[in-house]
Amino acid sequence: MNKRMVQIKATQKDETYLKRPPCDGDLLVFKIKRDGEYELCYDGPALKVWDSLNHRKADVTGAKMIDLKKLKEIK
Repeated sequence: MNKRMVQIKATQKDETYLKRPPCDGDLLVFKIKRDGEYELCYDGPALKVWDSLNHRKADVTGAKMIDLKKLKEIK
């Protein structure tokens, strides 16, 4: 049986934070709207997103912020 590592994030803001993935896997990011609807902002490799944040400094917990608009541009 193959295991698939998936990190799931949901936010109501226009940005979210990410921590370095412990291994190669996928990332799903959703924006929850006020009316309860949701928007899928990203569905793909977690490391691809993390690598796009190389220019950003991590906070004390090791997390980096990413704007959802930027996240949607990562293919």
